[in-house]
Amino acid sequence: MRNGWRFQLPIYCKIHSRSVKVLIEQVQIEDGFLDGLDVRFAAGLNVLIGARGTGKTSLIELIRFALGAPAFTDDAARRGHQQALSILQGGQVTVVLRDGEDRFVVTRGARDELPRSTGPISPVTVLAQSEIEAVGAQTSGRLHLIDRFRPNLGEADQRRSHLTSTLRSLTAEISGVRDELRSINEQILALQTVRSERLDAVTQQQNFLKSIEATTSDREELVDLQVRAAALAVRSAVYERATATLGNFRLALLSIAEGLREIEEWPDSAGASDLLIGVRRRSNEAAQALRGTIGIVESAETEVKRLNEQNSEDQLTTDERARATRRTFDELQAGAGALTRRVEILTEQEAQLGVLEDLANYRVARVTELQTLRRQVFEELERVLAERFESRINIANRLNDDLGPEIRTEVIESGMTNGYANVIAAALRGSGLHYNTLAPLFATHMSPLELVEAVESNNVQAITEVVEITTERAMNVISYLQFRNLSDLIAAPIDDAVELSLLDGVDYKDSDNLSIGQRCTVVLPVLLSGHGELLIIDQPEDHLDNAFITETLVERLRERKKGDQFILASHNANIPVLGEADFVVRLGSDGRRGFVEHAGQLDAPETVRAITSVMEGGVEAFERRAVFYHGVLGDSHG
Repeated sequence: MRNGWRFQLPIYCKIHSRSVKVLIEQVQIEDGFLDGLDVRFAAGLNVLIGARGTGKTSLIELIRFALGAPAFTDDAARRGHQQALSILQGGQVTVVLRDGEDRFVVTRGARDELPRSTGPISPVTVLAQSEIEAVGAQTSGRLHLIDRFRPNLGEADQRRSHLTSTLRSLTAEISGVRDELRSINEQILALQTVRSERLDAVTQQQNFLKSIEATTSDREELVDLQVRAAALAVRSAVYERATATLGNFRLALLSIAEGLREIEEWPDSAGASDLLIGVRRRSNEAAQALRGTIGIVESAETEVKRLNEQNSEDQLTTDERARATRRTFDELQAGAGALTRRVEILTEQEAQLGVLEDLANYRVARVTELQTLRRQVFEELERVLAERFESRINIANRLNDDLGPEIRTEVIESGMTNGYANVIAAALRGSGLHYNTLAPLFATHMSPLELVEAVESNNVQAITEVVEITTERAMNVISYLQFRNLSDLIAAPIDDAVELSLLDGVDYKDSDNLSIGQRCTVVLPVLLSGHGELLIIDQPEDHLDNAFITETLVERLRERKKGDQFILASHNANIPVLGEADFVVRLGSDGRRGFVEHAGQLDAPETVRAITSVMEGGVEAFERRAVFYHGVLGDSHG
């Protein structure tokens, strides 16, 4: 059995799935504390340095804000967004991205809900100080670590999202058809004795007509009127169903039409020529076509109404003729009219029963057709998820080769079922069942499709065979879920789980059981391995000792792949110097505004002076430490 469904990726203006690396080339800020800031970045390792309060963290949060990058915790997302708005003070941030030889611009103002971009925005990982250890602590964070290295991530997620939406749509349609079928079956049940009752009544009528010596023509007319009345009654029911169907269709179209908005007129301040003429024309054509479709549906409703009115007139005429015939028979024998009327009613009901049975058969066939199609879509989704799992396994294997044996990465297929369990619990809430106990059982043992199909088919055995609950409880679950939104169940979020472990002596400790510092020592090497998306980290040295920084973190930075871009804000000189930074940016502040004091390559004299001043406490402090170390350790460590 496979259960794997949804991994929520951040929403961008467009999803970028090309293999070419997209890099940040320039960031410009207007208004606020960093007003006028214009900083460029290079490919490779970029390090932001500066005293506290100069805007390093603010710059990182503004980049996150501009690109719409996600946060790993709700608290980090809230604080980062608030900080970005506070720094901008109504202004905007612009990021220039380079994709090979192409450049495009992303702009986002304080009042913009989403970024505005001239090109596709590539996924980016941004980590604030408090987020690094949270990545290792959260299942979604660990999964994102792996997915940073997956190729064509956006394309694969779009395929999965499309298939999931199709499953939701098919399940909703199945529910609608099943509701109709349930109503039809209730009507059939109410008429189940009609055929035998009519047969008895017709036999009585024939015997009665013989006894009163009714003429052959009277008998033929009577049968003809009864058959005609039945046909007219069936037509009336058909017209009513057609009217309801067309009415619902028209209301749905009107709902769409009410949501239409005209594209605004081109303002003079935007330039002399209207660049939206073609777009506006096509929009108006679409709106006109929709109005035309509504008119066609209304015309169809009018035609059905006319046919129904004509049918009502025919029913009145037929009823009048039938009453006259009944009066004739009553004159011959008291009670003959009542018996004749009973046969008329039963004939009409038998005709209705036949139509309902045909409708029921059609609805059953439609449900079967939809369920077959849904199963095919589900199987395609499973293939997509299998490909995703294999991709993650390959990444985990590469990470283990690169980081093992100290750090171990494992991917568990469909191991993250909490979201699915939550959907089941929500569906069972109010049922009186112990949903907090039942939901994890179902999420662990039954895929969404298996559960939904069991509910739709009232298959109690399918549940009791897989989930260890009593038949009575299974029946209660099914009877309750049959009237709930099964579309939510079929699209329940399930994903692979990722476990990160640190070798502690001879045993591995899961990241959930590690200290904050240990968790960071696991997460950072994974972040810096391979050839992942753009990575921005605020003060990665937090919670780390200098030995780990120099022996592991710096080595990972030095082993970076060509084309990778890292932007790190740091107070530790080992990161830019021993990490062989490609570009260093020093930020300064006069208390009112932050600005760039210097930006250049690592070996530029001004860069060296900036690192020495900001990160080493000045040249004199650095030299005094060097003399002290040399005096204590001597030439043996020189």
